[in-house]
Amino acid sequence: MGPQATIDFYQRILDNTKAARDQEHLQVLLWSDPQVPDRTAAILGTGEDPTARLVSGAERLCLGGATCIAVPCNTAHYFLPKVQQAVPTVPIFDMVATAVNRVQAHLPQGCKIGIAATDGTLASGLYQRVMLSGGLLPVVPSPSEQAVVMDIIYGQRGVKAGYLGRANEERFRRVAAAMCQRGAAAILVGCTELSMVATRLVALTTVFDPMEILAQAVVEQVKGHHDYPVSWVSYP
Repeated sequence: MGPQATIDFYQRILDNTKAARDQEHLQVLLWSDPQVPDRTAAILGTGEDPTARLVSGAERLCLGGATCIAVPCNTAHYFLPKVQQAVPTVPIFDMVATAVNRVQAHLPQGCKIGIAATDGTLASGLYQRVMLSGGLLPVVPSPSEQAVVMDIIYGQRGVKAGYLGRANEERFRRVAAAMCQRGAAAILVGCTELSMVATRLVALTTVFDPMEILAQAVVEQVKGHHDYPVSWVSYP
């Protein structure tokens, strides 16, 4: 949902597309709406429900001719079943399940996986449920570590405020290192803003980035390649 994350996601689509000329790239409709109410606040009961705004964006994409929809916001996936119900003929990528599928393809059952995400994503249990159902064991930050994570994302000198430099990279690395010390064999970067300051984690441990995995899934799906399983949002 954040403008910076939107730019980063589109760049990842470009980077994952094997193209020698313009005409070999994907046709992409991009709807960036920074007025969508904060997803974490809504999940925690302190903010407006963003579902109507998300549905409006999805409907605009459908009117524009979209054949599938990717939402590069982990926390927003809490609300996507209702969005998918509103646009049932155009499938929405399930970023959460697709990312966990990738973890399962590389690591054995019983592995502990550190989750770095917003308060809303953690409170909703989005990743924890999918991991546990697949035999993976989630590790989450301690309360003090999670306060640092939220400040990296939302703080006055956080990523949403445009601070993508080494200070936030190092703060994030320390939180990830603490989860590794508690047994995490890998870190899942479950927030698109955190994805932009995750470069130092690669030297620390195995990193799974749902933002990158979603971009790869989009390219593979549209190009007709299916190297890894893709999951779609479902609704009752």
